[in-house]
Amino acid sequence: MALNFTLTLLPGLLFGIIGGKIADIVDRKKILILGDIISGLTTICLFGLHLIEPNISVIIIFVLTFILSAISSFYTPAFTAILPNIVKKDEVVDSNSLLSLFDSIVSLIGPVFATLIIGVMGVAH
Repeated sequence: MALNFTLTLLPGLLFGIIGGKIADIVDRKKILILGDIISGLTTICLFGLHLIEPNISVIIIFVLTFILSAISSFYTPAFTAILPNIVKKDEVVDSNSLLSLFDSIVSLIGPVFATLIIGVMGVAH
């Protein structure tokens, strides 16, 4: 678990500055669409691998975790930067606050739901 968590942080360190710079240069809408497509394909890949072999190698999970986190290093700056283009000027601060709040809630609730699901369904050995 600790190594997987580290792999979620590593792309931010490696690509964070580059992702922000690219979000300033490239069309943000294209970054968001491409990020969603690659994230979706990565998730479908994980699901497909699970259907083929329920006991997926931890290495594969680590690689897919790294890929999803790397995508986030480009997606998040583009999403945050596009927000002022979506909402009214006087609503930007409130919108950023809500975005941050819901991001925190999801980060907190996600592991709780995962723990409940694992507790109910069990872990494949």
